[in-house]
Amino acid sequence: SGRPGGRPAGVPSGVTLSEPLSWADDRPAEVPPVPRESDFQLTHPPDDASVALMPLTAHASVPPLDLTALASLCLRLSCATELAQVAPVLDSARGLLGASGLVLWVRLADEGCAAAVLTSGYPADLLAQLPRVPEQSDIPVARALSSGALQLVAGDADGPGALAMPLLQPSGPVGVFALELPAGLERDPQLQAATRILAAQLASLLAA
Repeated sequence: SGRPGGRPAGVPSGVTLSEPLSWADDRPAEVPPVPRESDFQLTHPPDDASVALMPLTAHASVPPLDLTALASLCLRLSCATELAQVAPVLDSARGLLGASGLVLWVRLADEGCAAAVLTSGYPADLLAQLPRVPEQSDIPVARALSSGALQLVAGDADGPGALAMPLLQPSGPVGVFALELPAGLERDPQLQAATRILAAQLASLLAA
């Protein structure tokens, strides 16, 4: 379930969404209570070459990543020639990553915004309801697009976590791969790495 009373930033008041989407939350990510030292693990943050300590929430359950399945998804994406062929791959990726929902956003440079082009795990009519996200807005999808860095929304007992991974090309970010996840999984370095691999493949597809 989403945050009580929450609503994706930019969604018109007349639009009703059954579940608020955490990657579109316009509030700062909530910082969980500082855990004990034994609850920390070493990981490399996406936008810093130094080593940092990041906590995993106590209720996070991180299954081992199936590298064979991940490689298969990358192969399927490399063979895709249109968005319709990407949709079933996103469905498979959602299961592999343990995500409750995925959204693929594409940057519209001429309009200074990002538009959602594919979803997985949400009602079929959600795609038509999602508004375009201005690049300068202060929400995770926009920040990922403008900064080119992974944006993390911390999950808690009241709502899921999320990742907004930019799709990078030499000219800059061309889109965002957004995941909604059970609270705690957003901090897992293995899951972040798998998301980055899929995002790189999606970026290559958009360049084709």
